[in-house]
Amino acid sequence: MKSVALVLAGGEGTRLYPLTAEQAKPALPFANGYRIVDFVMSNLVNSRISTIYVLAQYKPESLMRHIDKVWAPRFGESDGVVKVLLPRSNRQLFRGTADAVHQ
Repeated sequence: MKSVALVLAGGEGTRLYPLTAEQAKPALPFANGYRIVDFVMSNLVNSRISTIYVLAQYKPESLMRHIDKVWAPRFGESDGVVKVLLPRSNRQLFRGTADAVHQ
């Protein structure tokens, strides 16, 4: 059975504000070079989920670079895919979890 994972990584992280002033919460360094999103990605990869879409919106640039640098090469060797998806319109963000999944 083939599964698809949607990682909701669009949060602004207001409670972590000075840390999230320049990047999204999932892209924040955590420990030893890892980012917060790496915990989710590692669990999905170890669960053999080969199609992963990361839904991002708030300051996604550093998250996109990290996914492309660290996780995309692992999927290039197999038939899987990891891709960061942004809202359809840059002027209008996702209006919540259901809208992110719907788009």
